[in-house]
Amino acid sequence: MSLSLTVGRSELSTRRRLLLFGVAITLGFFVGVTWSLEISNWAYEGFLRIFARTDVQITSLAMGVGLAYLLGLVHVTTV
Repeated sequence: MSLSLTVGRSELSTRRRLLLFGVAITLGFFVGVTWSLEISNWAYEGFLRIFARTDVQITSLAMGVGLAYLLGLVHVTTV
């Protein structure tokens, strides 16, 4: 049994990676500053209603984790 370990070379240089990182930070900053809190509040209350309803069944672990992740994401953007 043999295992081949190959090191893949990245197509982006370090300078391009840093530039892409800076663009992502700048874009994230401007989206965060202009984000509408009404949308966040609406989504947060909607996800809370989904979890609070007894007739809604979370059918799998992946669905439960996904809904919890979305609820946390919406909560963080609301705060």
